[in-house]
Amino acid sequence: MKRFLSGGMLFCILFALSCCIAYSQSATTSLRGTVKDPSGALIPNATITLTDKSIDKTLTAVTNGEGIYQFPQIAPARYEITVTAQGLGTQSKTAELLVNQPATIDFKLTIQSNSVTVDVSARR
Repeated sequence: MKRFLSGGMLFCILFALSCCIAYSQSATTSLRGTVKDPSGALIPNATITLTDKSIDKTLTAVTNGEGIYQFPQIAPARYEITVTAQGLGTQSKTAELLVNQPATIDFKLTIQSNSVTVDVSARR
């Protein structure tokens, strides 16, 4: 009988611990990708902005020396992803990121075109 009670207590303790561990896990996902220029060269130091408009939350990352960005643990949601890099055009994409389904979204930026208007007038 004593052995039965000890085994039952051990079972209850292990069950309670496993429930606590399972309950404490949160639902997350991850996002990664590369940023390239029109020639296919990887772009370091590009800024990636991840915006969840439903709760007005913004996260930011910067590409490493190999043009790779990542958001390792983020809440699943519908995000607008915007990439900017000096001298290149801004690009945005929308993505639905799901629980435990890591996503890879790559970007290929275009050359930024600037137009400058100069007015010249001369008086005699």
